[in-house]
Amino acid sequence: MTTSPRVDLVAAPTPLHALPTLTAERGGPRVLVKREDLAGIGGGGNKLRKLEYVLARAVATGADTIVTIGAHESNHVRATAAAAARHGLACIGLLVDETGVAPTPNGGNRFLASLFGARLVHLPRGTDYEAALAGAAAEVRAAGRVPFVVPAGGSTAEGCLGARDLAVELGGQLRELGVEPSRIVLATGTGGTLAGLAAGADSLPGRPVLHGVSVGAPRARQRARVEARLHTLVDLLPDLDVVRALDRVVIDDAQIGPGYGVPTEASCAAVSRLARREGLLLDPIYTGKAMAGLLAEIEAGRVRPGEVVVFVHTGGAPSLPAYQDHFGRAPAGGQGEHAT
Repeated sequence: MTTSPRVDLVAAPTPLHALPTLTAERGGPRVLVKREDLAGIGGGGNKLRKLEYVLARAVATGADTIVTIGAHESNHVRATAAAAARHGLACIGLLVDETGVAPTPNGGNRFLASLFGARLVHLPRGTDYEAALAGAAAEVRAAGRVPFVVPAGGSTAEGCLGARDLAVELGGQLRELGVEPSRIVLATGTGGTLAGLAAGADSLPGRPVLHGVSVGAPRARQRARVEARLHTLVDLLPDLDVVRALDRVVIDDAQIGPGYGVPTEASCAAVSRLARREGLLLDPIYTGKAMAGLLAEIEAGRVRPGEVVVFVHTGGAPSLPAYQDHFGRAPAGGQGEHAT
């Protein structure tokens, strides 16, 4: 693990569970799920790993208000609101319309972020994220308070360290089981979690491929995003070989559909399948698309029956109420690619 300052948010280690019904239905491979959705406070999710380091820096600077940004149903904003509440900090969440489709009134993440005490500000499609954050921070300063800005997804250099911790933790669990997976499958948006896993990939037995299913950006752009995150880590991890780490990463952009923030028929089918076969809740924006990507790989024969695959459940189920109308019908609209 890193020695960088961190606060305690994650109930680690998160469980590593088998998915026996899915494995049996597909005739293999053996699928294990890393339950980051059970990570701790605020509805869980991988964002808490990042926030342990990000909030430590905020506290060290004397901040009293966290300012962050995401899409209307941002898992990151919800998790940040919960983490801020845990540490007695105010939170302002800027929510950007990424799809051009009005949010449903019963949005799960928005309700929870408000319940955690965040002040939510809705912004139109096309909003410049950096400018919006800077403007909100200026307003906080003008009110005599001390802001700390957290970018979309919490994918700062410190935030990526949290995903590196995840790699180390997962590696230990796999070794205890005597398992060497062929690949680790997860959703990738801002790229921070995938970059952190790549930075800690030497901790994983068997040198698995890190299979990132993009939820918004095409392959080349998403790979460049992950590479940029890795380069930010070099100052914190001087021994990190960016080229070697990136060589473990494969980007799958076949599940994007109309764009970021829009469920697809495949992602909704994956959510329904895992709910009905395993009692496991995914979401149609992140983990549903990632699971759809894994199922497509299995059906195409690119994952063999004897292999072991780890699916990283990055959370997101609290957002499900916002997308219930998409189940049973085809999606429409949305071309944005900003992932939180």
